[in-house]
Amino acid sequence: MTNRAQRLTNLVLLQVAVIGPLLLASRQPIVAAAMGWGACAVQVAVGTSRRRDLALMAIGGVLGTGVELGAAGIGLMQFVGSGPVEGLPLWVPPSWAMLAVTFAYLLVRLRGRFVPSAVVGGLGSAASLGAATSAGEIAVDGAGRFAIVAVALGVAVGVVSVIAARLDSRERDS
Repeated sequence: MTNRAQRLTNLVLLQVAVIGPLLLASRQPIVAAAMGWGACAVQVAVGTSRRRDLALMAIGGVLGTGVELGAAGIGLMQFVGSGPVEGLPLWVPPSWAMLAVTFAYLLVRLRGRFVPSAVVGGLGSAASLGAATSAGEIAVDGAGRFAIVAVALGVAVGVVSVIAARLDSRERDS
């Protein structure tokens, strides 16, 4: 598969893993989670480096979900949807996993650049929080808390971009 085809595939799978589940989350949470994890599985199957992609997905999924759980744990936001962990929507971990792997395909120019990645991540997180709030999956009381959560999620994206660069560097060295 060409680089352009890889980027396009990653973009489509990102949409399937993030937007599709969000639209289905309140009515079909299991289907939403299956969509997210299914997109991740397809990405691993068609990606250029399964090992790197799996590592990025694991790190991004744990880090991003952890930040969201932390924000909920200290009262900055609440998960409204159903899930196995205090209402954690089942589509959240695969969404973060798929976002992390975009640093290997779509967001190559941001890979390893913490500040630009955190800024883009914060803006994207604000949009995602707004969509999740509109869908009734997440509740955030007040603009101040909303901004704090978006910044925290942006920092998580910045950290993932740095980790992606290190993983890529290790892969080239081996």
